[in-house]
Amino acid sequence: MALKKGKNRYSGIIYLILSVFIILVILVILYNLYYHLNPNPESKRPEAVAKNRADALKQLENLRKRKDFAWPLASGAFEELILTEHSAYSLGYSEDHEQAAWVAYLITREHTRNQHERRNNFRADPSIATGSASPADYSGSGYDRGHLAPAADFDFSRKALSETFYMSNISPQKPELNRGKWKELEDQVRSWATEYDSLWVVTGPVLEKGLKKIGTNRVSVPKYFYKIILDPGRPAVKMIGFIMPNSKNTKSLEYYAVPVDSIEILSRLDFFPQLPDLLEDSLEKSVDTEAWFTTEKK
Repeated sequence: MALKKGKNRYSGIIYLILSVFIILVILVILYNLYYHLNPNPESKRPEAVAKNRADALKQLENLRKRKDFAWPLASGAFEELILTEHSAYSLGYSEDHEQAAWVAYLITREHTRNQHERRNNFRADPSIATGSASPADYSGSGYDRGHLAPAADFDFSRKALSETFYMSNISPQKPELNRGKWKELEDQVRSWATEYDSLWVVTGPVLEKGLKKIGTNRVSVPKYFYKIILDPGRPAVKMIGFIMPNSKNTKSLEYYAVPVDSIEILSRLDFFPQLPDLLEDSLEKSVDTEAWFTTEKK
């Protein structure tokens, strides 16, 4: 009988030790999890948040001077893009789709002053070593040769204007889009450039497998197009994105505004990857149409 009581007492002690050990393990896990999600609780204090944002804005001031500041990064799911630089814009060319996956450029208030006459000299881009699409690919297709970087944004320079007619900067667009809501968006960007002094623009088609092809070079016909605009002006740095179907669009421009994060998912591109994380996260996770579609500068 005494032996049985001893065993019960021993089992109780073991159970108590195991229970304490398990509780300690759980506390350690919770502690580490908390500090992983909140590595620096002090950074959430209002004064710390303000300082962090000020530091991020200083970084932005230096980063925006880099020529590759607006170049997106392609995910591993994308084929290797051919980086091409022209005098006033850069692009990442997709050989699989025979068009740019993205085009990036800076537009300023000075750029909006028309100085040179447009000439529709569409031609292959000699900078694409593998060969770009040709104007003939679009002939009889029912699609416009739609500019990604619009010609009207570059008529400040005869050379820059001419380079927008390289076929690497062209994508098949339905006439209803190219001459309709897409043109309206391009006009709006120029209006914003006049208002805000300078803007970074990244634009392109949403490229994916299984798209319809046209022409001898088998140019893909996108179902959607995107445009992202960044106003780097301090202190009111802001960003807005748009997605439009390759068809007739009749809603207001605000209707097509979306968070940049959603465009990244569709396009498999990481936009403005050089932005400080604090700014990138806050700018890309939501869309504030009120900050853009107003008559007065914020």
